[in-house]
Amino acid sequence: MPVAVTPLETTIRLRVQVGTDASGDPILQSRNYDQVKPAATDQEVFDVAQALAGLHRYPTVQIIRVNEAALAAV
Repeated sequence: MPVAVTPLETTIRLRVQVGTDASGDPILQSRNYDQVKPAATDQEVFDVAQALAGLHRYPTVQIIRVNEAALAAV
């Protein structure tokens, strides 16, 4: 059965290291940015994420693109 995919929204998630714990392991937090156009290319999302990362006080350790889509039988 074919499935139709309808993009709903995209979010940029930056994982930042805000410090280390007593064992020396990194403490990570997420920063989410909504209202990204689902049609944006991965390169465009990455470029925007890097620009946003430059505004943070903490180092960015990972950039994640989160896509939501509706699935329906055709």
